Amino acid sequence: RFNFPLPLNEWAFRSPETGDRLKRTISGNFMCDNGPTMRRMCLSGLGLARLGRFHIQADIKAGNLVEILSDWTPQDEQLIHAMFAGHEHLATRIRAFIDFLVDHIDPMGNGLRHPD
Repeated sequence: RFNFPLPLNEWAFRSPETGDRLKRTISGNFMCDNGPTMRRMCLSGLGLARLGRFHIQADIKAGNLVEILSDWTPQDEQLIHAMFAGHEHLATRIRAFIDFLVDHIDPMGNGLRHPD
């Protein structure tokens, strides 16, 4: 589950000329807190979204989605935390999932790493 620390309808921008940070409240007919669902809606042409690269990098590369306002991106981060009970012997499936996250999510925000 994704929990965003900032309101989803408040988008941050940074002026490429001055570096000033701006926040704008976004309104519309649809509100969603699920990245894959927002991605599918954008692919269907239903609107704009502010999504993490790991959701959309492959679609941008394939030409299915177009990045806009890239000069205005604030370069903020959303941290990913793996939360689990601190047992001496971690379940194999949990250890495998944590290893997957470490091995496959690019720390520079460029999405999932895929073997070439």
